[in-house]
Amino acid sequence: MCLISVVIPVFNTSRFLGWLLESISKTRGLDLEFIFVDDASGDDSAAILRHFLAENSWLNAQLLVHQRNGGLSLARRSGYQQASGEYVWFLDSDDHFDVESLRKIYEIVLARRFDAIIFEHRECRIEAGVMTYLNVVQRQHAAKHSATDGQGAMIACLRDRNVYAWGLIARKSAFQQNFFPPGKLFEDIPTIPVVLAACHSVKYASYAVVNYLLRSDSIMHNVTLKSCIDLMGAGQRLRLRATRFEGGLDRKTLEEVELYRVLCLLWAARRAYAGGQWEEAKFQRMLRLHLPNLNGKIEFLYHIRIVKLLIKRQRWREAVSYIMLQNPHSYRCLRNYLASIKAYPASSGSTTYRPSPLSLERWMEPLLRGAR
Repeated sequence: MCLISVVIPVFNTSRFLGWLLESISKTRGLDLEFIFVDDASGDDSAAILRHFLAENSWLNAQLLVHQRNGGLSLARRSGYQQASGEYVWFLDSDDHFDVESLRKIYEIVLARRFDAIIFEHRECRIEAGVMTYLNVVQRQHAAKHSATDGQGAMIACLRDRNVYAWGLIARKSAFQQNFFPPGKLFEDIPTIPVVLAACHSVKYASYAVVNYLLRSDSIMHNVTLKSCIDLMGAGQRLRLRATRFEGGLDRKTLEEVELYRVLCLLWAARRAYAGGQWEEAKFQRMLRLHLPNLNGKIEFLYHIRIVKLLIKRQRWREAVSYIMLQNPHSYRCLRNYLASIKAYPASSGSTTYRPSPLSLERWMEPLLRGAR
């Protein structure tokens, strides 16, 4: 039994393990357990880990080796099932962490016993073989409250667009009913917000713990048809889990979930267009499956509500994109409308104006109904 179990899936990341293992070697004195799960790597990752564990026998650590590659979610589950900690932290093997920041987080967990603690991260990249540390990515909405309940943390997480599994340490029990879906990319999206909602107390700490490696070959940058479809599906699964949440979520939280689902849809469409998958029949079929049609008043009012939410959040480009998914010829009309209420500039440049209370419904009705 330990305080925190750190689960680290590994798959063909031998060239990045050095930074991670150096971080781990400096955690002496902390009640941590490290569980490495080699998911049938084709490189020498497993050999590197065995050598490291042999040289650092003082560590509470173990290596699990999969004979067949099962994907990130299954690797995390294997480690989770072996974890003996009261808390669990899922860390990626191509990232590493700031030891001093982790010690501060550890002290908070040890002293206060929050159900979860969320923190910031620093981006980094490798340049000519040297790790270069960049900016700290701050959680602007989470930072407004040093401590909150689960639903408050869930809302802040979605508004900050920070739903990474490595961005929090939570009680192991919080993941029991809300684990990562197997075989899917973007598995953190339908998981982490709901895990936070299951917590009674969540602490925000302004420490950049994780050093997140920016890689050109990562899932985030490698655009495939599967990644586009899985991104749409991740938003849909988040909505499904939120609506089925035990005890129910309040209206404000569900509204935030719905907005995030729409953003996943828009991000997937943007990826597909940039990556050349937009015209593929399977993508178009899945896109229409996730977009409500406009055959009834309820569906029409749904679209009105979504566009209003986007404008309220000052997400002008997303509002434009959302209408364009329904009617590709509507860009000029919507841009002119938003410019007329000084919500979206007709020329380049930023604006601080807020939308005036004009009849968005009256303007959108002929436009959206023209998409049928």
